[in-house]
Amino acid sequence: MDEGESIRADAARISESAWRAFDRGFAVSAKGLPNRWTTVREIDEAMRTHTALQRATHSESWQEADRTRQRATTELLKALAVLNTAMAQAQRELKEAANLPSVADALLQSAQEELRCAQAIRSELLLLGKEALNELDPAPYSRQPGPKKSR
Repeated sequence: MDEGESIRADAARISESAWRAFDRGFAVSAKGLPNRWTTVREIDEAMRTHTALQRATHSESWQEADRTRQRATTELLKALAVLNTAMAQAQRELKEAANLPSVADALLQSAQEELRCAQAIRSELLLLGKEALNELDPAPYSRQPGPKKSR
């Protein structure tokens, strides 16, 4: 685009120089020269208009392309941010998953320790219960034969 602009600028300078030379150099009135001069002026004006339209069209096209590029870049950056977030989450989950066997072992050991404690408590309660029952049972020597009841 810069090269095209440079070529257009050079063409405009050459055209202006040619018109200045044309205006200064043709003071002679030759037959048909005014008609040719008018035709050349009209062609030059048409070319200038065409060049201006092309420049505007190219400028709009480049601006639209730049806006499209910016939108695409923004969307790409958003997608990359989402991917980075997902990757960080996946890494955290992998670390947590790697710790799960050790956590499970610790829980198993804790449960086994609690089971041993519960079994010890149960054994002690059984012993205490037997002792309590033994205390409630009257001693054989305290039984005295009493009158038997008849039926």
